[in-house]
Amino acid sequence: MEKRLTGGAATTMANGGANEDFRQMLTRMECDGHLRRVKKTIRPEHITALCGKAPGAIMCEAVEGFDIPVVGGLYWTRARTASALGWREGELGPRFAASVANPIAPETVNTGLCQDVVSTGDDVDLTSLPIPF
Repeated sequence: MEKRLTGGAATTMANGGANEDFRQMLTRMECDGHLRRVKKTIRPEHITALCGKAPGAIMCEAVEGFDIPVVGGLYWTRARTASALGWREGELGPRFAASVANPIAPETVNTGLCQDVVSTGDDVDLTSLPIPF
């Protein structure tokens, strides 16, 4: 079973209307200095504290006991939220307000990267994910 770091549906970005997936967003945030990679193996229960102390969002590439990376702290500050959305920080208020006033209808699709790994019924096991309980 292959596990990939994916963001599911693409997000429409403001800059020219280009579509950007989760990986592309992370790459851009890293280039902008808002995301740092942690290569050292991290215990899952330490991720939240690490996110709280880090000067930017973090990607833990190695989480003890798991084979998938964890990204955290993406939206903890206005600057990080703006970076994640590809907006200037000063645009957050007006653009959020405009989005609430003019919502776009959701689009239902039959397939997507977010469905690469699907568990149902007795196969569902949240302890298989690096979620600190």
